[in-house]
Amino acid sequence: MGLDSAVNAWLRWKSRSPDRLDPGFPTVRLGPDDGQWWRIHGAGYGPWWFASSDSPRRRLAHIGRFDLPAPFGTCYLAEFLAGAASESMRQTGVSHSDSQEAANSRRLSQMALGRWHGKPLADFTSARAAEAGAPDDIAKLRRGHARPWALAAHRAGFAGIFYRLREDPKRRKGIALFHDAGEHPPAVQPPAQQLPVGLRTEIGALFGGEFRGDPILK
Repeated sequence: MGLDSAVNAWLRWKSRSPDRLDPGFPTVRLGPDDGQWWRIHGAGYGPWWFASSDSPRRRLAHIGRFDLPAPFGTCYLAEFLAGAASESMRQTGVSHSDSQEAANSRRLSQMALGRWHGKPLADFTSARAAEAGAPDDIAKLRRGHARPWALAAHRAGFAGIFYRLREDPKRRKGIALFHDAGEHPPAVQPPAQQLPVGLRTEIGALFGGEFRGDPILK
């Protein structure tokens, strides 16, 4: 077996997920000290939209990396605003006008996590995750290889997964939260805002002026 074949075989092995995560998998629990997180989402959807991997008419390229199958769904948040923007909007090879059009179609929301305080999240940022058989960097897997790991976490009773953002140059942390599919806002949710001009300029400079929203506009 050549070197390339051996590497590809190793990557396929590393991407294999169990039916459910082991009860001893590294866990993190959020609390009041974790503060407020952020989400950038399509203008046509509320911030607390939980997307399913098998929703009708969704193209394969539009399905999120950790989307659960119906009747459940997944909602993606980032700890820092710049991280949320990078993860949601980074895509090279796009014209400036298309970049601005995509930014105009996006909204920014503050995401209070009180409903998830104390609930277990599978911590894929922990060094012990690899010891438990998980990939070293789950966000680097292809989406079709990453989704079974999210499903395994859900089956094991985790309320979501904790991971490092793939597109953020600083690899800051993100959360993929699980819930029933659809929109599930808290009792009080601040209104979504248009993306600030300063944020658009910052992201444009960071990525050489080439960025737009990922096809997932939910």
